[in-house]
Amino acid sequence: HKYGEHPSILAWSFGNEINMREHGFLQEFDREFVCGWNVHDEKLGGCYNAKSPPNETNPCYDSSYCVYDKLFRWIEQAARAAHEQSLMPILSTFADTDLVLDKIGRAGHLAPSINMWAAQLYRGYSFGPWFEHAANASNTPTNFKPFLVTEYGVDAYHDVCGHDPLKTPCFNQLGDSSGSHEDEGTQALWNRNLTIELAWHSSAQPACDSTSREYAELLNLTGDDTYVNQSCVVGGGFVYSWVDEYWKGSHVAAECHPNFWEPAFTIDECEYKAHVTCPNWNASLHDLCGQPLFSSPDHYQNEEWFGITSPTKCADSMDSLRLRKQYWALREEWTGGDSAEQIEMPSCERITECPGGCSGRGTCETDHRICGPATMKPNSGAPCCMCHPGWAGEQCDELDARTKLSIGCGFSILLLISAVFLSYALRPGLSHRKSSLDVDHYGNGGIGIEQGLLLDHKLLAGGPGHRSHLVQ
Repeated sequence: HKYGEHPSILAWSFGNEINMREHGFLQEFDREFVCGWNVHDEKLGGCYNAKSPPNETNPCYDSSYCVYDKLFRWIEQAARAAHEQSLMPILSTFADTDLVLDKIGRAGHLAPSINMWAAQLYRGYSFGPWFEHAANASNTPTNFKPFLVTEYGVDAYHDVCGHDPLKTPCFNQLGDSSGSHEDEGTQALWNRNLTIELAWHSSAQPACDSTSREYAELLNLTGDDTYVNQSCVVGGGFVYSWVDEYWKGSHVAAECHPNFWEPAFTIDECEYKAHVTCPNWNASLHDLCGQPLFSSPDHYQNEEWFGITSPTKCADSMDSLRLRKQYWALREEWTGGDSAEQIEMPSCERITECPGGCSGRGTCETDHRICGPATMKPNSGAPCCMCHPGWAGEQCDELDARTKLSIGCGFSILLLISAVFLSYALRPGLSHRKSSLDVDHYGNGGIGIEQGLLLDHKLLAGGPGHRSHLVQ
């Protein structure tokens, strides 16, 4: 509820690739509702990942519908609850597996509170006929919704691990002489082509203005589905991803348990085409962990190498980003601008530079654990100035509170001492005047105040003789 309509949020998604067998939801529904669904691949006699939708005589036809019936009803419950907290669109993202478009076509009407369908697509250089199939899947009055491609793209690493299907596991590592290398050019070319295809099928085109729910329902009543505009089926897409994600090596589809760095390592415990160093839980290392994928340029998907940008470590928890070639290719495609125009990404020197150089009265610290978290306040977070004793402020150009207090106390003491000296400096005159008055009080004849002052004046003017006469 707190972030339900935050301006930086486009939509809310319930789950991620929620239909993947690896996540276990389908198996749970099968067990709870006794659907009789076989979790194994079709080629192994199961119902998962079939090449084509099963016909009504196939046992998988009813058992698959039973499982997905429960899955979509569950999604509907979550979507209703989400709509009570936010006015943002609600969706649920699916993996491009197990003929998901067939499942949406058959059971998608059970989740009417979902605002759009979403899928992660990794199909290689082209999406192929996916958009046409997506249009057919949503071609019913109760299931007429746009699609959102929530992930697409290829990674930027050419990995020899994908070349020879018989060579497994893979021992090549980053920076060795195996022939593997970063391949920005292929990534830029493939992702640009995918983006062009997505734009061709975008519902933002002017020709899509007449495609509405009411129009679709009206034409559907006639039994004529030729009205479906297959070029207006997708609402948009997200290139995956903005920056290389070093943490993804901690869990990938192809792993060795234990991995190469553990004493008990053996290739017998490695999955097909696993890199022997994976899983790798060290998120500060750029590893090659991933899995074989025939649709990738090199037939291997390196999970940590999808970024539009690549990070360079500058200091503790501080990175500088390097723009890959696909940034310029996509920028030119989206904006029509000259991709040769330079955009300067902050260098390590600039990122780790403290404001004002700490005025020469402090040291520049780059550890966020010392500087504290970054906030909306300017110059918050790392880097920050650690001021020398006696100094404070963002640039160490101010006296700290203790120094100010010490100066204030010192000034007060100085004033007090000055006042004491001044009072002692004035005391002799006052004492002399008091002595003159005392003569009047204790002497003979009772001299008045004015007379006493006069005598005092005469005393001061007359010298020792007068003083002797007065005392007598």
